[in-house]
Parts: sequence; C-alpha cells; structure tokens
Amino acid sequence: MTHAAIRGMVDSLGDTGHSVFLTPRMVREDNERMRGRFPGIGAEVQMRNKQVVIVAPLDGSPAQKAGLRAGDIVFRVDGKDVAGETLEEVVRKIRGPAGTSVVLSVRDPQSDHTRSLTMVRAVIHVQNVSWGLLPGTLIADVRIAAFSKNAADGLRKALSAAQDAGARALVLDLRDDPGGLLDQAVAAAGEFLPGGNALLEK
Repeated sequence: MTHAAIRGMVDSLGDTGHSVFLTPRMVREDNERMRGRFPGIGAEVQMRNKQVVIVAPLDGSPAQKAGLRAGDIVFRVDGKDVAGETLEEVVRKIRGPAGTSVVLSVRDPQSDHTRSLTMVRAVIHVQNVSWGLLPGTLIADVRIAAFSKNAADGLRKALSAAQDAGARALVLDLRDDPGGLLDQAVAAAGEFLPGGNALLEK
C-alpha cells in the first residue's frame, strides 16, 4: 500500500519520462543493469500514460535482433494482457533466465500496427561505446549506447582510436540512448570541453 501511494504521488506530477518511483527490487535490477551485465531481452522500458513503452533496445540484444523498436507499446507478455499492471510486474514477466523464451505483443503508436515478437533471453553484456569510420570518409561515427559504468572510459578509448585511424571529424551517435549514470554523462561531456565545469548543480 505504501509503494502504491508513493507511485500515485509521483505519477500525479505528470513528469513523464523523468520522475518515476522504483521499488527496492527495481533499484537492485537497475543497479545490475548499470554494471553492464544482466539476464533478459536487453531493452530499456518505461511507464508512460499507464502503458509500458520501449525506450530503447540495446545494441546486439535479443530485443534488437527481434525488431523491437523505441516507442513500441507492450500490451501482452506471453499472450497475457498486461493492462493495469505496474512497471515492476511487467518487467518481472519479461525478464527471466538466459536461454528461455518470451513473446511480446507490441503496438506501434504511430501506425497502431500490432505485432508479436519471440525473443530468447540471454545474459546481456552492455557495450556502451562503439565506433567506426563512415565508408569512404575520415569521419568517425562514435556511438554511446548507454551511460552505464565505464562509459566515459570507453568513449576516451574510442576517441583515441579514431584519431589514430586518421579521423578528421566526428559524429556523436546518441540515438536511443536511455541515459544512465550522471557521473558517466558528465565525464563524457568533459571530453569535448576545453576546461571549466561540465555540470553545475544548485
């Protein structure tokens, strides 16, 4: 009842996508994800307007390989309607031991088209940063998939490797990056600033 009351108060803020109540179990699972290794399908989810929405499938994850897209609304898990359930309840149904399968029924909010996707859960190893030269150019495409643990260190290594490869320009790819640890985001921003503070808090 206490959790439900707190959840209701936070939801009443209307601050969709920024303010959310996490139960102790959700905090443990989120910390596990931030360490960059966890079992599941590899997708960031969020409750928006009382619907479970895919924020981003992680690079190379079962979710991405199955075609799950940012913005997809999850309305069934293994054939069972999840309307009215909390985010924690839905996430618990989606997650599970590596090697087991789960079927998500999702709806595209733009077209209202629905589809069912079968995914085999795996131990997800989050690769925070990857890079490569765009074909035929000296422009490096540096992708940050999430600001999880060691993301800033991965960015420094990617920038150094790109420079060694002769890159003359840079595209910083943050598409579908769900966010992560504040200190990693600040450290990453600091890589592009000549000096001073990357963040000021009052």
